[in-house]
Amino acid sequence: MTLGAEIAAALSRGLRFVLAAQDAQGAWTDWALPPGPSPDWTTANVGLRLSSLGPPHRAALVEPLGRAARWLLSRHSADSGWGYNLTVEPDADSTAQALLLLAAAGQSAPPGACAFLARHQQPDGGFATFLPDALTGSWGVSHSEIT
Repeated sequence: MTLGAEIAAALSRGLRFVLAAQDAQGAWTDWALPPGPSPDWTTANVGLRLSSLGPPHRAALVEPLGRAARWLLSRHSADSGWGYNLTVEPDADSTAQALLLLAAAGQSAPPGACAFLARHQQPDGGFATFLPDALTGSWGVSHSEIT
């Protein structure tokens, strides 16, 4: 087997593993942190990464990415965005990833989501995870990985 064939086979096995981890409603869940598991951020992140795969995987991703997008839309709160999970306030990085996944899945952004994200842009042009206040600390300043 050539190196290219080995890489393609490994990618296919990895894709099967990730798709098998998606629940019936369309979410992927990870992390065991004090705020609990993170289905919202994880679904947006995993779905967005999968949406960048090209042929021959694209056809196999239409249905799982569509389920992920619909699930994320069901978790969106009016005039806001998405967050780590429903117990944590919405943030810029979860919202940005959710919006990009929705676009990749052919879904429209819900009203208010883009404006919510735009409010997180800081005077230096970058984006903060949370809107700056006395409690957000470094999460309220621009970060390159959020921008």
